[in-house]
Order: sequence, then C-alpha cells, then structure tokens
Amino acid sequence: MAAAQNLRQIVDQKNAEEELASQASDVSFGTTDHAASDPPNSNMRPRAAAAYLNTTESTLADWRLKGFGPKFAKVGRAVIYRQCWLDEFIESRAVTSTAEARRLGMIL
Repeated sequence: MAAAQNLRQIVDQKNAEEELASQASDVSFGTTDHAASDPPNSNMRPRAAAAYLNTTESTLADWRLKGFGPKFAKVGRAVIYRQCWLDEFIESRAVTSTAEARRLGMIL
C-alpha cells in the first residue's frame, strides 16, 4: 500500500513538473497557447517575418520590389510569409566562409 502511494506521488510530481516546464517555455518565448500550437507553416505578416529574419520591414519590402528574398503571397493587399518559406530562404543563404559569400554576391 505504501509503495503504491509513493508511486502515485512520484507520477503526480512528474506531471506537475512537466506542466510547469510547459508554462515556463511559453512565457520565456512570449507565446500563447494558440501560438505554441501553430504549425511551422503558419502565416506571418511582414513585421513578424522581419523580426524572424532579424531585418527590417523596409528591407523586406525592398527585396520584394527587386525580386530577391523569401517567397511571399499577396492576399488582397496583405503580404503574407510562411515560416517554412523564411526557413527555406535562410537555408539558401547558408555558406561555409566569408569568401564564399563574397563570391556569391552576398557581401559587397
């Protein structure tokens, strides 16, 4: 009987720790329950996309105008980026050296 109670206490404690860890990660990344459940293909507006890429909205607008940068979609007048498109753009820019980046025209 005592062993069963100890086991139950351990399971309850583990569940409580997992719940606290989940809540802590949501708070530390500034997410909400809705955002935490968003799929990786979630839509982003230019402000969020710029933050994700560590650039500015005006840089994204310039890239759109010049045909450079991540894929985007227009829905009416709204510009939409998908996170997977931003990730693809980041991957396409991966290089192993500054010399390679310069050779590819990524650095002036």
